[in-house]
Amino acid sequence: TILQNMFIAFMGGVYSNAYEKGRVALLRFRAELISDYEALDEIYFYPPSPEAKYIHYLGKSKNYEDWNANVENREEKNLYDDYEKKTIERKLSFNQVDDYNFSSNNEDGYNISSEDSSSSESEIDEEDICIKVNELNNNVIEIDGKINDINTKLNRKVDDVCNTINEVNSKIDKLLNSIIK
Repeated sequence: TILQNMFIAFMGGVYSNAYEKGRVALLRFRAELISDYEALDEIYFYPPSPEAKYIHYLGKSKNYEDWNANVENREEKNLYDDYEKKTIERKLSFNQVDDYNFSSNNEDGYNISSEDSSSSESEIDEEDICIKVNELNNNVIEIDGKINDINTKLNRKVDDVCNTINEVNSKIDKLLNSIIK
């Protein structure tokens, strides 16, 4: 049996060497065929025709004059003048309405007359601004807390996944070590 295994190993190497040599010979044969075929038909590229130095216009001169006038007009104008004119032509209707009496800030439901609000208008504006700033600060703090909670949960999940991967790697190492032994 040992002699048979040596004979098979020897023959296997012989066949692989013959296979490689045959493959190289086939590629050379194909390359020679391709080069012979390309040598038969020489490809001649004609020189490009010379470009005309002048543009000769044949046709109605009125059309050319109209076109030339349009080109000159476009060169004088800015590129977006037409678009600006179109946007200016659209008139947006804006009716100013006193929404303070109906605003969501008036939670009590009372109608505030314009006489009451005109006396301390600047104070109300400052108070409204301070209230809105405080509300925004509270919202930012709340959102920041939620983001921190999500971040900690995400970090826990990442740690769990890393631990699972490490456990799987250790099991694979144990299996490989047991297979090698």
